[in-house]
Amino acid sequence: MVLRELGIENTYLFFARKVILVEGETDKVFLETVYERLKGRTMSASLIKVINIEGVQNVHGFAHAISELHNLANVYILADNDASDETHKLDQKLDIPEANLFTIGTQEFEDAFAPETIYEAWKKYLDISGCRCGKEWTLEAVRNLHQECTGDGTQKLSEAVCSLNRGSGKKMSKPNLGLALGLYCTVETMPEVLNDLLSAIG
Repeated sequence: MVLRELGIENTYLFFARKVILVEGETDKVFLETVYERLKGRTMSASLIKVINIEGVQNVHGFAHAISELHNLANVYILADNDASDETHKLDQKLDIPEANLFTIGTQEFEDAFAPETIYEAWKKYLDISGCRCGKEWTLEAVRNLHQECTGDGTQKLSEAVCSLNRGSGKKMSKPNLGLALGLYCTVETMPEVLNDLLSAIG
């Protein structure tokens, strides 16, 4: 029942070879996109399932469902540095191997990427979408916001950077930003922790 509420059928997970639990939609879309681009096949074809656990309230039920269906050696968690209480509780319940736990960002997934990578990826994404950057979308502005958000931590970059996208004609949603980063970041510009996770899942 807990899995079904997340739109996940037990049978799908039963046939999955590996499962990655993430905290947000940006993470999920990014991983699925970059994996397909780098490996030349989808995660589904590789029997890998990414589950966005954001907002999971029934930690006990979720942990029980996952552990019933999977060897925990094949379950991975990618958590933000400011992971939610639910994520910490899930981590403790599952007792996943240390090597399968990955932490990213200063606060969140998005701020782990260099401002240059965010700037270029979104610019290219707008280009293929038939849109143009607004006048506020500049590398300097993205750099300044990145520094502010990773410095005092009063605002998350994923929220702040949207203010620079005015006038582009394309909404900067978390899934769209995840897609842009997945399509255009390189192995060299990808945060090291993501390269490590992709290597771990094969």
